[in-house]
Amino acid sequence: MKEIRIEKKDAGQRLDKYLDKQFPGWGRSLIYKFLRKKTIKLNGAKAAFNTMIAEGDILSVYVSDESLAKLAERKDAAEENVTGSGRNTDLGKAAGAAKESCDGKAAGSGEGVKGEKSRKLNAVPAISDLSKFCSIVYEDDNIILADKRAGVLCQKADPSDISLNEALLEYCGGKDDSGFAPTVCNRIDRNTTGLVSFAKNYRAARELSELFRDRRAEKYYLAAVKGRVDAPGQDRAFIRKDDKTNKVSIGLREERDAKPIDTAWEPLAVRPWKGREISLLRVELITGKSHQIRSHLAYLGHPLLGDEKYGDRELNRLLKRDTGIAHQLLHAYELRFPDTAEGELTYLSGRSFLTEVPGRFLTLFPDMKL
Repeated sequence: MKEIRIEKKDAGQRLDKYLDKQFPGWGRSLIYKFLRKKTIKLNGAKAAFNTMIAEGDILSVYVSDESLAKLAERKDAAEENVTGSGRNTDLGKAAGAAKESCDGKAAGSGEGVKGEKSRKLNAVPAISDLSKFCSIVYEDDNIILADKRAGVLCQKADPSDISLNEALLEYCGGKDDSGFAPTVCNRIDRNTTGLVSFAKNYRAARELSELFRDRRAEKYYLAAVKGRVDAPGQDRAFIRKDDKTNKVSIGLREERDAKPIDTAWEPLAVRPWKGREISLLRVELITGKSHQIRSHLAYLGHPLLGDEKYGDRELNRLLKRDTGIAHQLLHAYELRFPDTAEGELTYLSGRSFLTEVPGRFLTLFPDMKL
């Protein structure tokens, strides 16, 4: 067991960030697990990862000196193994060594981690590689709002996939004390970027899901489209999915298996490009169906730039050749919680969260203003 007294120079910072500096070979996943299991205590009690530490606080770390030494020895090797492949096996081994050291009850802690089922996430990159999946826009004890990268799945489509869900699950340290596995609560397409919500516990997952299901949370997107759009609008139609092709079609009549959709937009910019006109839209997703914005705007004559499935092939070819942009220019950039959020998420009432504008939008609309 190791005790650390917080000095004046270290006061006023979050506990997890302090621990990350003190034990750089561990990774956030192991730190969160140790805090949750009371393998690390603050002033003799369980502490949250975002607790602000003060001068004179005492940290008790119930990890053997031998395991602390092993983790320190592996730190450099772990960092060297963060490669372009996104895998870091040494960090996983180091975490395993620390877990083994806690299989018995921690001295004086009254708790250990013996008997906990191991969670093998198939080839999931280490915590230090979370940036390959997303950046964190907001985080508290209940939720994470993540800015997803292009090319990343929100959830697995095949068993071998590595999705944002697995990356954030690992970041949070796996299942919570009740056995609940933290999870993504809304999804966007693989090559769409932007905000995805993630619940850390069951109550938050239930409430987030209800907010999206009841359409009380407002979702706004940036969309770069073909053609001139110089007036705001809203359109209601019906969407129908073909599971064989994973494409949808839009129509004005309610037919078998068709579901109603509602999309609103307002123009932010219009400019000439390659002898054509292109527009930047702020799109509100009033209903939330798979491929809704992509297919609905294409149906209205304004397909997304870069969209290989519903877009203009010739325009996409020019876009890729001249800018290198090869994915649809669609970004979930804002999430607004209702003024009367309830239950566990009441404290988020009326709050709005935004991401930074992706560089690929600024390539085409350098003077854009939100």
